[in-house]
Amino acid sequence: MKRTKPHPTLDEWWENAIPPGADATRELRFVIVGMLLSLVISCYFFLNYAASYRKLFETVDAVRVLKENAIMTDFSVLTEDIYLGFYVLAACQLFVAIYHVAYFYMGHSKSIYLMRRLPSPTALPRRILTVPITVAAICLVSVFMLNLIYYAVYYFVTPTVCLP
Repeated sequence: MKRTKPHPTLDEWWENAIPPGADATRELRFVIVGMLLSLVISCYFFLNYAASYRKLFETVDAVRVLKENAIMTDFSVLTEDIYLGFYVLAACQLFVAIYHVAYFYMGHSKSIYLMRRLPSPTALPRRILTVPITVAAICLVSVFMLNLIYYAVYYFVTPTVCLP
């Protein structure tokens, strides 16, 4: 029976995806903080939505009543600029890739010489590009998933007669 290696943990995967000797914890912390800040910025949708939702109603005799011919603000207007944090984080990955290249040349061990001697020609590009491409992809998938969630809130909470 063939023994299979257990799947690597996130820390092990991350260590093998960056240049040898680079501070994996610092890079991972940068990504986590960037993702959390981007998520907080995207939650601005709920403030935009609440303000637009309130405009659909008027108070008559201390009772909130739907205005006649009230139309909800368009979804694209409500989501304008809320994904900016994710886009900035994805764009920053270009600089992370440049940092990885520079680290190979100027790091503590100048590991570029070792990487060039390895039999696998993909080892160097893999250590330079794996994390930036993965993080950028996670950002784009996050934008897509949040857009679906926000649209579901928009569609199911807004009164049907008020949808544009």
